[in-house]
Amino acid sequence: MSEKAEVSPPHYDASAIANVLLSKVRRSKDKEFLKAFSHIAEDVELSIMLIPIADEFAEAISEAPDMAMALVNFRRLCDVAGKTHLLKWLSEDKGMLHAVLKILGTSNYAADTLYLHPEYLSILSPLRNLSEPKGFEALMNEARDATKAFREIKRKWDSLRRFRQRETLRIIAADVLGMMSYENVVAELSNLAEAVVRVALDLAIEQIGLSSPQETCGFLVIALGKLGGFELNYSSDIDLMFTFDEDLLLKHVLNGDGDERRRSRLASQIATRLAFALTSGLSDVTEYGYAYRVDLRLRPYGQSGPIALKWDAMISYYESWARSWERMALLKARPIAGDVTVAMRFSRFVDSYVYTTPIESDSISALMEVKKHSEELAETTAPLGHVKAGRGGIRDVEFVVQLLQLLFGGKYETLKTPNTLKAIKALLDCGLLTHEEYEGLTEGYVFLRKLEHMLQIVEHLPIRELPKGADELDKLARRMSFDTADSLLSAYRMHTRNVRSIYERVLRDVESIFSKVAEDAVLRSVVECDDERILDWLSRYEFKKPNEVLNTLRFLVDGPAGVPLSLRERIVVTRLLPKVMGAASKTVNPDAAILRLEQIATAFGNRAAFISSLCSNDLALEMFLKCIAFSGYLTELMMRYPEYAEVILKEPLSDVSSLSAIGVELVEKAVNAKTDEDTKRLIRRFKHREVLRIGFSELSGLLGSDLAATALSEIADICVEAALKRSMTLLAGEPVRMVAIGLGGLGAKELHYASDLDLAFAHEGEYAIASQVATHTIHLLSEITNDSFAYKVDVRLRPQPSGALSWSTKAWLDALKDIEAWQFLSFPRMRGTAGDIGIAFRLINIAWDEMVRQFSNTNVLGELLKLWQKAKEEHKPPSDKLDPKYASGGLVDIQFAVTLIQLAYGSKSNSLRHYSYSHAIKTAAKLSLLPANDAQALLEGHKFMRMMKALITLIKSPQITQVSINDAEFEQLAMQIIGKASPESAVVEVMQRWERTTQRAYEAVMRTVEHVAKMVA
Repeated sequence: MSEKAEVSPPHYDASAIANVLLSKVRRSKDKEFLKAFSHIAEDVELSIMLIPIADEFAEAISEAPDMAMALVNFRRLCDVAGKTHLLKWLSEDKGMLHAVLKILGTSNYAADTLYLHPEYLSILSPLRNLSEPKGFEALMNEARDATKAFREIKRKWDSLRRFRQRETLRIIAADVLGMMSYENVVAELSNLAEAVVRVALDLAIEQIGLSSPQETCGFLVIALGKLGGFELNYSSDIDLMFTFDEDLLLKHVLNGDGDERRRSRLASQIATRLAFALTSGLSDVTEYGYAYRVDLRLRPYGQSGPIALKWDAMISYYESWARSWERMALLKARPIAGDVTVAMRFSRFVDSYVYTTPIESDSISALMEVKKHSEELAETTAPLGHVKAGRGGIRDVEFVVQLLQLLFGGKYETLKTPNTLKAIKALLDCGLLTHEEYEGLTEGYVFLRKLEHMLQIVEHLPIRELPKGADELDKLARRMSFDTADSLLSAYRMHTRNVRSIYERVLRDVESIFSKVAEDAVLRSVVECDDERILDWLSRYEFKKPNEVLNTLRFLVDGPAGVPLSLRERIVVTRLLPKVMGAASKTVNPDAAILRLEQIATAFGNRAAFISSLCSNDLALEMFLKCIAFSGYLTELMMRYPEYAEVILKEPLSDVSSLSAIGVELVEKAVNAKTDEDTKRLIRRFKHREVLRIGFSELSGLLGSDLAATALSEIADICVEAALKRSMTLLAGEPVRMVAIGLGGLGAKELHYASDLDLAFAHEGEYAIASQVATHTIHLLSEITNDSFAYKVDVRLRPQPSGALSWSTKAWLDALKDIEAWQFLSFPRMRGTAGDIGIAFRLINIAWDEMVRQFSNTNVLGELLKLWQKAKEEHKPPSDKLDPKYASGGLVDIQFAVTLIQLAYGSKSNSLRHYSYSHAIKTAAKLSLLPANDAQALLEGHKFMRMMKALITLIKSPQITQVSINDAEFEQLAMQIIGKASPESAVVEVMQRWERTTQRAYEAVMRTVEHVAKMVA
């Protein structure tokens, strides 16, 4: 509509005109309405234009759920649309007048959209067109056409956001005017979201520079939740997850196969970039608002996992680690954008995974605990009623339907639908619901979903609680077409009571299917203190102190003093005891497994929910108990952070390369934190969480000791990067380039669970600033807070231990011209860990040049031999103790021999100049600098001793590096290495392996030292 020239009217009595209009309108005693109407009356020209249609205008206003809101929004619309033209249009079409005022009096979101884009009024004309849903194909074509009009990617995204706003306005209008059924409204909202996501993926592909069309790009977007079920709300987040096929993704990027690890890393990087581009494009708030809020928490590994997961890793997660609720969530999973081949593969997987494997009673119990927790939370936040999570709410309907789908979907093909209403009808057709239950669930669900829509339609916010104020409740009733708030509440109570009754009846029937009576008598004896009977039962599980275990079980069942469990919670825990005991009996220390489980359950708080969730996955239960039974260190850390239990079980670390993605997120959060205290908290909690993940993964066999050490080093690198970048952001006002250089275990990527960080700093720029940055970085890492410290930092390995904290590159170069003897043993482990790695690369290359030159031209070897012998003499372990570091043939010996080879031959081969000991051994063997048998002995010794060192740390404490062969803990350590066996046979086998490995390694070390000595002489 174009603005026409408006002529200034002559003077009129505004009060008289207002009274004429007001006399036509009902509810004139409403203060809000009178205030809003006074604003209309202030515009004399508008008032005069309204007088000819005053009767019709009054009737239309009275039909609006919120008359005051309708008037305010009408006045705003007149200001931007041109009141002369707007009033002429509305006066010529009385139906349009009623429609516009009803929309303006129902939804501020719709009114705001029209205010920003008055041209969208054309959507309403003719009104009859609103009754016809466009459907997915039409919406997708329109969305693509909207973006094709622009060349710049930013403007394309803005166009897509405007398209989403326009189409949402159309759907709101159809809903408010009663021209679309509930089913059509949610289907159209879902089709709109799917079309926007489909086009958004095209834009994301273009944005990151991929050349392939999305249909063959190897990347898949999967919808879950309401979008997956074709039943989206007005203000729903869209639940998404992303997966990718490595080969398909790289088909348009690489020529030839390439290195496998490089391909995998590149594919992950591309998929991550694509996922971030898509998510940001959809959810970033701009001057045109946002397209959709994107929720990725339902993806494998949750918030801390990769944003996009490789196909094989995703399948492995679901088959090995997924919880019961995650299996239920896949009922609504469906591909909505991306590679067609991967989409078909995903659909086949869901069909097989969700419906083929029978669900067990423990899984149902775990689902019930999650549902109960959600319900209790809703009752505390919404006393009048929570439409979604309250008793008899939307989730009750969905839970009943999805539970029956899980139970019987493998038998009845028609149950395999993500849509709730279709599933309810299918349950009726399969005889799994009575007709009465079908009607109750269908009518209740539609009523509650409409009510949810009318709560959200006003401001387009995710509101699900009934309002407390009488006036707001009255407006809600009018939006729902009820005469009064009381009649609305009466209908709400009727539907929720009916839904809850069906919910409880169905769950009772399901429970009867899985009821177990056989073990009740034995289990009751735990509660009833029948010691003789329960001790007889415990004798099956090889506990060394059954009386102590019995007391622990009673704590587990009864709850902590003063906070007893409810009867239902006691029954839940009691019925799970056989499963817990069976898993504990498979550990190296069953007594400790039960004791530590009780301690962690107490720390967790809701022990019934914790144990139910833990027992919902047999593999996860066995892994968890295996780890806590062995490691007191991990148990203590878990008790401090019980909230990480879910992360550990759902997201075990099996791929070290996946750490880089979560590291980027930590660094960004740490840099942008409001205070240093927030940064410290982020770094410490990240470190503690990942140490738990790595420890549990190592003890459960998912990570070897070498990969675990690499992972611990990667975590340290991430934390140092976060601290250094934060410090640079705060302090480096002038251009300063800095790098943190790792030495020792950090440099070699051989950290253990409580290693200090050996760091040195180098910079280019002003020393004073660099020194402040280094000091602040150390402070962020090492200061003790409520979360302890992240790392102790040791800077004594820098060029001069008592010198400056950060050295300029020139100072480094000067220091490297005269390397001290001890530095020949530390500098080969130099590795850039954080900051400007280019500086580190140059310094390390120069350091190697100087080390090999000075080693060959001076009598360094003699001094190194003295240092080696002195260290061995000072730290010689007692005869009854195993010390992986200082034993003959231990780590100190092996590392010394490897370093000599590197120094002696580093001038002949740059490939020897590497921070990793194992890499250096393999390279030396490949170059025939080490005999094959010696290289094998050194590699095996290095790997075995690192494993022993890690296990000693985990079973005893991070500060202890020796274990006595007379300790009971040594038996457990031996059993952990060998696998579940008798303690005696495990000890014998480990001792034999220790003696054989150390002897071979020591002989290889001595031959290597002798060889280097001859070569240098």
